[in-house]
Amino acid sequence: MDNTPKIHVNSKINADIQTHLSDYLAVILAHRWIVLGCFFLIVCSVTIFSLLSNPVYQATAQVIIR
Repeated sequence: MDNTPKIHVNSKINADIQTHLSDYLAVILAHRWIVLGCFFLIVCSVTIFSLLSNPVYQATAQVIIR
């Protein structure tokens, strides 16, 4: 028996179709190289930016005299 969900025009019928976590996992696994590539691109760009930026130190103080 085919367990793939069918897309219907009627929204009431679409409400009966449940999306399971395994469906999302299957999509991620099917596109794992794209997901991993984007992840490493973001991590590497943030790492390079944080290592090359000049640190800015800012401090504030408040003296309260009574």
